[in-house]
Amino acid sequence: MIFYGKHSVDETDIEAVVEVLRHQFLTQGSVVPQFEEALCQYTGADYCTAVNSATSGLHVACLAAGVGSGDLVWTVPNSFVASANCALFCGASVDFVDIDKQSRNISISQLIAKLENAKRLGKLPKALILVHFSGLSCDMQAIAEVIAPYEVVLIEDAAHALGGQYQTEKIGSCQYSDMAVLSFHPVKSITSAEGGAVLTNS
Repeated sequence: MIFYGKHSVDETDIEAVVEVLRHQFLTQGSVVPQFEEALCQYTGADYCTAVNSATSGLHVACLAAGVGSGDLVWTVPNSFVASANCALFCGASVDFVDIDKQSRNISISQLIAKLENAKRLGKLPKALILVHFSGLSCDMQAIAEVIAPYEVVLIEDAAHALGGQYQTEKIGSCQYSDMAVLSFHPVKSITSAEGGAVLTNS
């Protein structure tokens, strides 16, 4: 059998869960800020907020970016629905930028063309949500340089990418983005049974 996802769970993991259960603080106990701090130390980001899922993390990121009714958010079409739904949850509209056929990440040439056209039409996006497909980082520096003149908020959907690296930084450092969102669903790099996090330097 080929498993979709399978984690290694040992006795220390089980004991850590039991310890939390015994103290009856499942969502607001001392372990949550410890986990957030560990994520900051690992990724290099300044701030971290843990949430119940990456879906919620993307929603929170859109809210923090000020996405609302009448706004437009761009993402890629080859991702889980949460990458687009987070904008819809805020009352915004969604449009898609095509992907590069080699990397399966956002196509920078398509992004440039779409931005130029959107500027002519007066329909620039409020935010761009990138997806690091299968853990491979998008070319963050190039994308940040492309969007800089347009004042678009850059959000990384890094649900697949914890543990990955871009240039010399860990994915999640937000070196070139405003926010990055992680997932701890059981099929991701690490799991807390469910959960997500939003990382930022702001």
